[in-house]
Amino acid sequence: PVFIPETITLTPSIVKPGTDLNIVSEGQTRRRVTGGTTTSKIFYAGVQLATRRYNICSAQRCPIEIGPFRSETVNEVNSWALPGEYTIQAESVDQNGVRLNCYRIKFNIARSIKNFDAK
Repeated sequence: PVFIPETITLTPSIVKPGTDLNIVSEGQTRRRVTGGTTTSKIFYAGVQLATRRYNICSAQRCPIEIGPFRSETVNEVNSWALPGEYTIQAESVDQNGVRLNCYRIKFNIARSIKNFDAK
Protein backbone atom coordinates (compact mmCIF):
# COMPACT_ATOMS: atom_id res chain seq x y z
CA PRO A 1 0.00 0.00 0.00
CA VAL A 2 0.98 3.62 -0.52
CA PHE A 3 -0.40 4.72 2.86
CA ILE A 4 0.98 2.79 5.83
CA PRO A 5 -1.23 3.39 8.89
CA GLU A 6 0.42 3.48 12.30
CA THR A 7 -2.70 4.25 14.35
CA ILE A 8 -6.44 4.34 13.72
CA THR A 9 -8.48 5.93 16.50
CA LEU A 10 -12.27 5.97 16.88
CA THR A 11 -14.01 8.44 19.18
CA PRO A 12 -16.12 8.45 21.21
CA SER A 13 -15.36 5.09 22.81
CA ILE A 14 -19.10 4.51 23.26
CA VAL A 15 -20.97 5.27 20.03
CA LYS A 16 -24.65 6.11 20.40
CA PRO A 17 -27.38 6.68 17.81
CA GLY A 18 -27.65 10.32 16.75
CA THR A 19 -23.98 11.13 17.49
CA ASP A 20 -20.85 11.46 15.36
CA LEU A 21 -18.17 8.79 14.97
CA ASN A 22 -14.75 10.36 14.41
CA ILE A 23 -12.08 8.25 12.72
CA VAL A 24 -8.47 9.49 12.79
CA SER A 25 -5.80 7.62 10.85
CA GLU A 26 -2.11 8.50 11.17
CA GLY A 27 0.83 7.01 9.36
CA GLN A 28 3.23 7.43 6.45
CA THR A 29 2.66 8.06 2.75
CA ARG A 30 5.18 6.39 0.42
CA ARG A 31 4.54 8.60 -2.61
CA ARG A 32 2.87 11.85 -3.65
CA VAL A 33 -0.88 11.64 -4.27
CA THR A 34 -2.71 14.35 -6.27
CA GLY A 35 -6.21 12.88 -6.22
CA GLY A 36 -8.37 9.77 -5.99
CA THR A 37 -11.43 8.31 -4.33
CA THR A 38 -12.37 6.42 -1.19
CA THR A 39 -15.23 3.92 -1.17
CA SER A 40 -16.63 2.93 2.22
CA LYS A 41 -19.14 0.15 2.80
CA ILE A 42 -21.06 -0.09 6.07
CA PHE A 43 -22.26 -3.47 7.35
CA TYR A 44 -24.53 -4.48 10.23
CA ALA A 45 -24.77 -8.16 11.20
CA GLY A 46 -23.03 -9.02 7.93
CA VAL A 47 -25.57 -7.15 5.79
CA GLN A 48 -24.35 -4.20 3.71
CA LEU A 49 -26.38 -1.12 4.64
CA ALA A 50 -24.74 1.62 2.60
CA THR A 51 -21.92 2.57 0.26
CA ARG A 52 -20.28 5.99 0.39
CA ARG A 53 -17.85 7.28 -2.20
CA TYR A 54 -15.98 10.55 -1.94
CA ASN A 55 -13.09 12.42 -3.51
CA ILE A 56 -9.93 12.21 -1.41
CA CYS A 57 -9.18 15.89 -2.00
CA SER A 58 -12.56 16.93 -0.61
CA ALA A 59 -11.56 15.40 2.73
CA GLN A 60 -7.80 16.16 2.59
CA ARG A 61 -5.61 18.95 1.30
CA CYS A 62 -4.05 17.81 -1.97
CA PRO A 63 -1.49 17.04 -3.05
CA ILE A 64 -0.64 14.63 -0.25
CA GLU A 65 3.13 14.62 0.02
CA ILE A 66 5.52 11.78 0.92
CA GLY A 67 5.98 11.44 4.68
CA PRO A 68 3.77 11.74 7.75
CA PHE A 69 0.05 11.72 7.04
CA ARG A 70 -3.07 12.36 9.13
CA SER A 71 -6.64 11.82 7.97
CA GLU A 72 -9.78 12.62 9.95
CA THR A 73 -13.36 11.82 8.97
CA VAL A 74 -16.57 12.56 10.82
CA ASN A 75 -19.39 10.08 10.27
CA GLU A 76 -22.92 10.80 11.42
CA VAL A 77 -24.57 7.85 13.17
CA ASN A 78 -28.29 7.87 12.35
CA SER A 79 -30.67 8.27 15.26
CA TRP A 80 -32.44 5.08 14.16
CA ALA A 81 -29.24 2.96 14.14
CA LEU A 82 -29.77 -0.38 15.84
CA PRO A 83 -27.46 -1.36 18.70
CA GLY A 84 -24.82 -3.95 17.90
CA GLU A 85 -21.64 -4.55 15.93
CA TYR A 86 -20.98 -2.61 12.71
CA THR A 87 -18.14 -2.87 10.22
CA ILE A 88 -16.75 -0.19 7.93
CA GLN A 89 -14.79 -1.57 5.00
CA ALA A 90 -12.93 1.11 3.04
CA GLU A 91 -10.58 1.24 0.09
CA SER A 92 -8.84 4.27 -1.39
CA VAL A 93 -7.32 4.55 -4.86
CA ASP A 94 -5.23 7.37 -6.30
CA GLN A 95 -5.80 9.41 -9.44
CA ASN A 96 -4.48 6.48 -11.54
CA GLY A 97 -6.62 3.82 -9.83
CA VAL A 98 -3.69 2.45 -7.81
CA ARG A 99 -4.72 1.21 -4.34
CA LEU A 100 -3.60 3.52 -1.55
CA ASN A 101 -5.01 1.55 1.36
CA CYS A 102 -7.67 -0.91 2.39
CA TYR A 103 -8.97 -1.42 5.90
CA ARG A 104 -11.79 -2.86 7.98
CA ILE A 105 -12.93 -1.28 11.23
CA LYS A 106 -15.38 -2.88 13.66
CA PHE A 107 -17.25 -0.87 16.28
CA ASN A 108 -20.34 -1.18 18.42
CA ILE A 109 -23.32 1.10 18.73
CA ALA A 110 -24.72 1.20 22.24
CA ARG A 111 -28.38 1.24 23.11
CA SER A 112 -29.79 4.73 23.40
CA ILE A 113 -31.56 5.08 26.72
CA LYS A 114 -34.20 7.79 26.77
CA ASN A 115 -35.21 9.56 29.95
CA PHE A 116 -38.49 8.27 31.21
CA ASP A 117 -40.67 8.76 34.25
CA ALA A 118 -40.75 5.54 36.26
CA LYS A 119 -43.86 5.41 38.46
